[in-house]
Amino acid sequence: MDIVPMKYNPRDENSIKAVMAKANVVLNLIGREYETRNYSFEEVNHAMAEQLAMIAKEHGGIMRFIQVSCLGASSSSPSRMLRAKASAEEAILRELPEVILFFYLSC
Repeated sequence: MDIVPMKYNPRDENSIKAVMAKANVVLNLIGREYETRNYSFEEVNHAMAEQLAMIAKEHGGIMRFIQVSCLGASSSSPSRMLRAKASAEEAILRELPEVILFFYLSC
């Protein structure tokens, strides 16, 4: 198995579909610990992850979906970033119950 990073535009559904057409595993590393004027916590930590999961499910050829999240992600967290990560986990699990979730500490 080869790991081949592929460039795509996370705001362009056709770009995502074109990349997934050549893949059988999705490893989602998209996320930010801070907001920018271009990306809110909700967009980068939740909406983009949910969109990837929905497209992967629709694609049908994705054998594994791996989502990297944060230890401490919770819908009751005082942190908007951790709430967004928790929302992403829930959304992905609804689409792909067999998802592999990795958690890292430095959030």
